[in-house]
Amino acid sequence: MRSLLLALALASPAGAESIEALRERTPSPELVPAPSVTEAGPVQEPLIMKPGFFSPGADKSYDAPLASFKLAERLDAHRGLLPLTLGGKAWFLSMAADAGLTTGFFTFLRGDSLVIRRLDLDEIRKTGSVYRLDASTVYRFKLEVSLLNPVRGSEFRLTPEQGTVGPRLKVKTGQILDALEENCVAFELDGKEYWVLYGTDVDPATNTLAKTRTLLFIREAGLGTKAWPVPEASLAADKPSGVALGDARIVLIKGSDGILRVLPEAR
Repeated sequence: MRSLLLALALASPAGAESIEALRERTPSPELVPAPSVTEAGPVQEPLIMKPGFFSPGADKSYDAPLASFKLAERLDAHRGLLPLTLGGKAWFLSMAADAGLTTGFFTFLRGDSLVIRRLDLDEIRKTGSVYRLDASTVYRFKLEVSLLNPVRGSEFRLTPEQGTVGPRLKVKTGQILDALEENCVAFELDGKEYWVLYGTDVDPATNTLAKTRTLLFIREAGLGTKAWPVPEASLAADKPSGVALGDARIVLIKGSDGILRVLPEAR
């Protein structure tokens, strides 16, 4: 989902962002400047944000966790995000990204075979990107961006090419977000719902899985959708780490028991 956030654009992780929102990145907290859409539609706010980090202080007492889960059980739980028939074969489509959520990837899972293909936002919006999944399965992916509802109304169009025998498909970004919600851990803070995904990063130099992992926190809110990537390596074992998701402040504790606890900031 993280590359959806990039293609949406997320997402980015995320993204997803209106994909337009992810076209360019700057070193500012808003990694992606919003496109200026005045006559054609509403302006998309930056989607992928840098989380803030703070010291929660020593000897703090916390309320019950907002969420807790075993990291090993949630790792890449979204890998089987969308079941699709491509080239007459059953595949699972999902998304991934590099550690900084600057490069997105599609992942195609079939049995023990994982195919990773880079997501080029300019290409996929203009001419479409052609991906070979195996010797007999080649598809063109083209993204049609909805100006009025880029986060949920944009659409990936999948067309078989180079002799591939298989159906043409259309996948809405909202369909991907709904599937992500079903494959994430959710919690509520101050009346707002957040999603957490935990995934293996992709090495953009080799287009293969990296050894690093990222927690992606998502708040879906239409054009105000935001995603905050938190590297797992930034969390010390058994020590509280303060993380600011915009105005929301949480404390993460990665236990030596393998459980991640999401806590409200101690008052």
